[in-house]
Amino acid sequence: MTWFVWLLVASCTVYGLLFGYDTGAISGTLITIKGDLGPAELSDSQKEFITSATTLGALLGSCGRC
Repeated sequence: MTWFVWLLVASCTVYGLLFGYDTGAISGTLITIKGDLGPAELSDSQKEFITSATTLGALLGSCGRC
């Protein structure tokens, strides 16, 4: 095990923690916005899409130089 492997493991750990925190923050925010995004309240599928969009954003962000 080299220092580079330890650096990669530490980076992945921190990034995973931050990604989980971000997803949790967005899920918690959905409770407070209720009807602020339109005339009706958000449906369950719309809430699921907003929360899962963070994963799509991470995928697209990781391919920044693809």
